[in-house]
Amino acid sequence: MRDLLLVFIFTLIVGSIINDWQHKQASQSVQGSAPSANASANNGSQATAAEPRRDFPDFNSFPSLNQDNFNNLVKDSDKPVFVICYSPNNLSYERMVPLVAALAQEHSGSLKVVRLNLMDSPVLAQRYEVFSVPSYLVFSKGQLTTKWAGIVAKERLEDMIATAKP
Repeated sequence: MRDLLLVFIFTLIVGSIINDWQHKQASQSVQGSAPSANASANNGSQATAAEPRRDFPDFNSFPSLNQDNFNNLVKDSDKPVFVICYSPNNLSYERMVPLVAALAQEHSGSLKVVRLNLMDSPVLAQRYEVFSVPSYLVFSKGQLTTKWAGIVAKERLEDMIATAKP
């Protein structure tokens, strides 16, 4: 029994060493790549292993939607509006930010992309029955045309946008 316990402990130690080595290798490949536009815009700092490399607009560059500016950003918009709903307490939305940013760039003349913090705007979250993160709302002429939740492929996001275009 003692030998089995020693083998188990040895296996845990070796596994931990290998995992740490793999993590360092991945970190070096991130640091060795060209710094992103956001990293250089961040007071000249370089991307680190703790800060993922991002070659897309900063999430905070999307206008923040709330109860006060809803009419201005959504209801009165002459373009379809794509809303990504998120919560700072649940970071799963971060996986979708690169795709949403790519869509914002591809459709920059014909689509408005905004973000909705569900913690700051519970009234809007309740009105549109948004219960999970990330969720997406697409409005056309001030009316909700599509609602979807979860991690989705870029093609699905494109389909959502297509429902709002005339």
